[in-house]
Amino acid sequence: MLSNRKTDLVSSTGPRWLLPALTSLIVGGFLLKWSWGKWLHPVVDFGRELYVPWQMLEGKALYRDLSYFNGPLSPFVNAVGFSLVGVGLQTLVWMNILVLVAVTALLVVLIARFSDIATAVIGSAVFLICFALADPTGSGTYNFIAPYSHEITHGFLLALVALALLFQHIRRPTHWSIIGIGLATGLVFLTKSELFVAIAPLVVLGLWLSGRQQQLSPGTRVRRIGLMIAAMALPSLVAFLLLLPSSSASSAIRGVLGSWRYAFSSKLQGLDFYRGGMGLLDPLDSLVQILVWLLAYLLIFVPAFWFARRSTSEGRSRSWLPAVSGLVTVVLTILILSRLSVLDVTRPLPVFLGVLAIALVRQHFAGKPVDGPSSRQTMLPLLATLFSFGMLLKILFRVRLSHYGFVLAAPATMILIILLLHVIPRWIDRRGGHGNTFRAAGVGFFLVVATFHLSLTARNYAAKNQPVGSGGDSFLADASGEVVSETLSRLEKLLLPGETMAVLPEGVMLNYLLRRESPTPYFNFMPPELVMFGEDAIVESFDARPPDWIVMTGRGATEYGYDYLGRGYGERLANWVQDNYLRVELVGVEGPADPTFMSWTMILRLTDSSKRSP
Repeated sequence: MLSNRKTDLVSSTGPRWLLPALTSLIVGGFLLKWSWGKWLHPVVDFGRELYVPWQMLEGKALYRDLSYFNGPLSPFVNAVGFSLVGVGLQTLVWMNILVLVAVTALLVVLIARFSDIATAVIGSAVFLICFALADPTGSGTYNFIAPYSHEITHGFLLALVALALLFQHIRRPTHWSIIGIGLATGLVFLTKSELFVAIAPLVVLGLWLSGRQQQLSPGTRVRRIGLMIAAMALPSLVAFLLLLPSSSASSAIRGVLGSWRYAFSSKLQGLDFYRGGMGLLDPLDSLVQILVWLLAYLLIFVPAFWFARRSTSEGRSRSWLPAVSGLVTVVLTILILSRLSVLDVTRPLPVFLGVLAIALVRQHFAGKPVDGPSSRQTMLPLLATLFSFGMLLKILFRVRLSHYGFVLAAPATMILIILLLHVIPRWIDRRGGHGNTFRAAGVGFFLVVATFHLSLTARNYAAKNQPVGSGGDSFLADASGEVVSETLSRLEKLLLPGETMAVLPEGVMLNYLLRRESPTPYFNFMPPELVMFGEDAIVESFDARPPDWIVMTGRGATEYGYDYLGRGYGERLANWVQDNYLRVELVGVEGPADPTFMSWTMILRLTDSSKRSP
């Protein structure tokens, strides 16, 4: 199984750790330079990530003046960054680069702990190419530099910190490490619920198994877990106290709960977007895809495994086998990926992790001494596997390299890299075969996957050449950016000082770039927001404080199972806009609403002058 031994990377102060560090620096630096300014969409998602911390610095209170559905950690972190460095897109970019560096470093250390330096090098390169800095669908926002939600990247970093501290505690248990685990896990609670679900049960299990390994009494183990839970509660308590001065106690509690308030909403989880992400829109097709990919893996790796096991002779006669194995695997992988989407290459990961977890559980509880090194050698791999599986729960039947998979599928993919490049080759070596023959196949496989994935990203980045914004807020977009830029230009001429604006159904990026606030707490009007906050509450808020201007964007909602605002969802809100606003100008060519491509915007002015901003 996965080995758990000190590697050169972890134990040495010499230069060997430089190889994965340099690889990450070179690959990451190249990808950053190549993709600079092309990570975000001009309308979808990321505008919220800029607008909220900017408005917090302007004096608005989170959850009271800004309706927000995630935990408070990321908005506060970003607001602090804005206050220290200055409000601007580039501020968040550099903050997120630091997050990415920390995540990559932790992944490299964790991979090396279970394998070797070479595997850590390949793992870091695959992570950067296929997850951290990719845009294989052209939608943007699913990357570490301009994520659709900072909670997903901040929470992932904190979960990795908790995992690393847990591993450190298992090797050298101290009360301080228990407190550190609790604090990191408690901070994860303030980000996204799916990340907390992945890490919280794991750290409890890890502390219990660690106590079992040390042969501590059940009472002592419970007290250790209690100490961790107390530390885990501390970040929520601090967040509550920070929110309390600007809101009621009940509102502060709702803020601390963040996305947990909606985690069990059947109406929200029933939207096509979330059911599709989980693979439940067509469960039979999802299962068929998993089976198809299981067969694809067999076709790719069985020949290499057979040759590696059959090659038992010693000496130079075997030296050509890895090259042949790698070449054959490259050809097979190219043929398969030419017919199947590379984005679905991770579909069977739940199956692989499930089988691995069962094997590790059996090995860990196989009657061996609980206080020996053999116990630790299975405990840490088991915990890493369970964490990776927990990260997949939200996308269990449709694990992809894209979409939510840019974070949620990353740990499981790193486990797969360790299996193919280290664990299986060592298993073959121990049985008299030639492990490097199979290792070469694994390297060839990931080389092709990364190349195919990179080609998709290259195509989409090439289409992003339209400048939007200026100065520290400038970025590049596809043809949608031309419409957005023209809309910004027109609004700058139309809006008087002090006038307010709202963008429907999505596009608060326009508010941010123009530095124009929305007079209501609501700034996004897609189906999830209407479900979470209530359409009636949104319309009442607009009626009480109508914005001077409204911009309608050509943002469709087909991914949620609807056509457009007012057609299938949000009818009352759309009717209110129609009754109270006059069309002033159309930018672009009006046509069907599209989920990502912006071909038009419509500028409308409030008709009742008595309600306009003073």
